[in-house]
Amino acid sequence: MRTKKTHFLWMIVCCLVSVVLSCSADSTVSDVQGRAMLAATALEDYVWQKETVTEIPAAADRLKQRLEAHVLEMIEAGDPAVDGGYLQPCLKSVGLAGPQLFYGSPAETVLVLSDVFSLLSDSAQGRLLDYLQGFMDRYPPLTRSFIHGDSSWGNKESTVGNRREFHPARSGYFVNVWPEPQVTLETIYVLWRYADATQDWDYVASRIGDIERLYSTYTAPATRYGQIMGLIGMARIAFALDLSDLAQAASDKARTALADADYDDFLATAQSAMTKTNGHDWCYALFNTHRKDVTNIAFFAPEIGRFIGAEQSGEAIASLDTRIGSDALSAGASATPGWYIQRADHAYGEFIYKDLPDWSYQAYGGENAYYGPDFAWTWFMLSAYVLNQQPEALAMMADAPTCIGDLFYLQKTAVAARAFGTTTWVD
Repeated sequence: MRTKKTHFLWMIVCCLVSVVLSCSADSTVSDVQGRAMLAATALEDYVWQKETVTEIPAAADRLKQRLEAHVLEMIEAGDPAVDGGYLQPCLKSVGLAGPQLFYGSPAETVLVLSDVFSLLSDSAQGRLLDYLQGFMDRYPPLTRSFIHGDSSWGNKESTVGNRREFHPARSGYFVNVWPEPQVTLETIYVLWRYADATQDWDYVASRIGDIERLYSTYTAPATRYGQIMGLIGMARIAFALDLSDLAQAASDKARTALADADYDDFLATAQSAMTKTNGHDWCYALFNTHRKDVTNIAFFAPEIGRFIGAEQSGEAIASLDTRIGSDALSAGASATPGWYIQRADHAYGEFIYKDLPDWSYQAYGGENAYYGPDFAWTWFMLSAYVLNQQPEALAMMADAPTCIGDLFYLQKTAVAARAFGTTTWVD
């Protein structure tokens, strides 16, 4: 009897294993299946599977309309006789934390406009492709790290050129970008995303030597998620161009970096390196690549959101609970509308946030200080991919642009629109 029982149990186990292997053999993972299976997903899947969203219902139409209107506004806003019609970075003064320039990295612009490309109408896609190709001719993302007047750095008047701000600062306002930001590994993922979205593979193929040289600058271990993005991009570009040895090497490095990634370490490293020490600055620089002095550069990829949500959600939620509040409808959001923007004196821990551990020390307490737009953007991406907020909640959190060509707004709106559809991860 004992032998028969053992045999029976073994048959059940084999059947279960067979079912799991059968599911894994499929080249796509449905959104529902994916949430249950991701914890056991091989790290290789994060390298080779891309997010594909279909069947977006009419409920997302308003978001798509807002998205397209803002893209077209960005395309049309600049004077063609000035800087080729392209926009300068957005200047924001974040209270006593001082001025910051946003959306000055050419790679940021290429990534976000490639990310929203598929959600636009055919006519808007045609206009956006022309805009992107002209933009990359003028500001090549592989060689141009930042846009600051006619160069990447220096003490320049930041109220001239095609401005992004809705309410420009007074004339004669100078901002010094130094040290000059560097072209980073994330740019490789950006170029894959561009080619995959637009099918302009000639651009990537003609620059493969420069891409490989940038890839060769990577030294393990990774210290931020953006580096893992770059390794994933290198594997995919190499595969698309039939460079099998390079594809395998980059894939191996990406898998190792994913296996060694530590959410708390990445966050601590970013905040230590990128938060100013004047006592009036606070950020959650998880996806920031550069946040030094006045320049602010940030990158996000769905693959990274998927990885954190599946493999590191415990660490992420523990951090969010004390620093941000992991429930969008409680904590700061319900007590003070716009809590993710303002950090004013009234919000010390002994007042409305007295019951949240470490709140006054981790988030609030700066005199006349405000969060930069990267804060709300980071929190939004974590809400979408880690906290799994419902599409309706994400649609409300997509908020409104704070300038012309607001890349964070565009990416949040695109993610919110896609949340209404059916997500698959496709090899």
